[in-house]
Amino acid sequence: FDTVGTNAPGSSGNLSDLLDLVVEPYQAVNCEVYNRQLRTSTIQVAKSTLPAGLPGDFTFDLTKGATPVGTLTGVSHGETASFGAVTAGTYTVAETAAAGFTQTGATCDNLVTGAVETASPVSLVVGESQNWKCTFTNTAQPGTITIVKNTVGANGTFNFTSNIPSHAAFGLTTVGGTAS
Repeated sequence: FDTVGTNAPGSSGNLSDLLDLVVEPYQAVNCEVYNRQLRTSTIQVAKSTLPAGLPGDFTFDLTKGATPVGTLTGVSHGETASFGAVTAGTYTVAETAAAGFTQTGATCDNLVTGAVETASPVSLVVGESQNWKCTFTNTAQPGTITIVKNTVGANGTFNFTSNIPSHAAFGLTTVGGTAS
């Protein structure tokens, strides 16, 4: 080649550089191939609920293409868990839907860099020696309260007060001995 090819020490090469190598008469070619250990990376998840601290255990799955890599279960608000060592590639970190919650945020940050990335966990490109942290935020779905007023022997109108926004005071009039 008369030059240092792409397989120089400390770099990643392309095997196709060595295929179909043509050697002319009276020409000498030396090929040196360097091997190195692939450096692994980590992918972790951090859980956050709104309002903060609501009870709930969440489950996360990691896939590389269509191949399942791992599952984390029982991750609660404020906790971080790791899938451990992974090789370079494109991954998907997915959260299993949890009853009573709606996922309202999911971003990943490479902790090795100084910048804060907001990469999508759906198509996370992981290089060698990286440490990715994907934060998933879930907001509690609003609950409901039903007031049932029952009467015996007569109907009437009954006034109620509460500290629920937009429902501070309301009345119920029974018909047939009940109202809700």
